[in-house]
Amino acid sequence: MRGIKILLILIILSSISSTVFSESRLVEQCVEAWLSENFSVQNGRWSVTLLSSNKPLKMSKVTFCKVVALVGLKKPKKIMVFKVVPKMGNTLVYRKITVRVFKYVKVPITNKVIRNRVTIDGKDWRFEERDADLLSKDVIKNSEELRNKRSKKILSINEVLTRHAIEKIPDITQGKEITLRVVGYGIILSTDAVSMEEGNISEWIKLKQQYNGQVVKARIIGPSEAQIHLARR
Repeated sequence: MRGIKILLILIILSSISSTVFSESRLVEQCVEAWLSENFSVQNGRWSVTLLSSNKPLKMSKVTFCKVVALVGLKKPKKIMVFKVVPKMGNTLVYRKITVRVFKYVKVPITNKVIRNRVTIDGKDWRFEERDADLLSKDVIKNSEELRNKRSKKILSINEVLTRHAIEKIPDITQGKEITLRVVGYGIILSTDAVSMEEGNISEWIKLKQQYNGQVVKARIIGPSEAQIHLARR
């Protein structure tokens, strides 16, 4: 008999907890919708947790809620106070509520360990929501920022990608086979060479000519081309 009573009490408490949760969640969703309408978040959303109310929310199911005022603040903060009008049954009531505000944004997260100076492919990462307050200021926010990029350090799995952790892939990487053009005295000669350094267009790098193994320094003029100008004596 005692066991049955305990079971009934647990069922009642569970029912009350579920009702309170559904009521508070509807009020939270009401505030979230208001925040989204007035303070849009690029690639993200607002989420709130109800902390307190100046008067208790009764157990009757809340069927409607509307934000009527933002108290004392002009922009979203971590802790905010709202005036809301929830509808309990058929009755509209006024409440002043305090909520904890979270801003979640979608950011790129690594799917695997990425070694240093490795090209970042679309399969290497995914978008995932993170609390904006816990992100660094240089976090990458869109896929365009990852185009033609490589890792600048070893990236661990599930790491949030930031700008300081990546870099542009050089126009010419070390060990790349390129065309070396020798210009001078009214003629242009072309030969195959291998880059001994990496660099970008207009920079000078060391090249090793394939036909004789000679190392020369040439200026990069394209993604697969470098050039030397022969000076007149």
